[in-house]
Amino acid sequence: MVIWKAMNIIGNNIRTQMKLNGLSLADLADKLENIVSRQALHRYVKGEVIPDNVMIEKLSKVFNVHINKLIQAPSDRVKVELGEIRYFKFRSY
Repeated sequence: MVIWKAMNIIGNNIRTQMKLNGLSLADLADKLENIVSRQALHRYVKGEVIPDNVMIEKLSKVFNVHINKLIQAPSDRVKVELGEIRYFKFRSY
């Protein structure tokens, strides 16, 4: 059960970093100099396989984040509340 949870955490973190960096699986494979296939990356993201330590280190360098950002569950969720939104119409003369 713990291993399954770790696979999902790492997969979600990789997916989040890919989105933040605007990378597809093919783009990420290219940035990793094709040392791992797009299919293997897909399995990491889906939580089917846990990447080894070397791969996690390489991913952290590609994303420019600390390794912990990839292997740890997010500790705090940021809650954003929007207040009242006001719309103004400007006159054009």
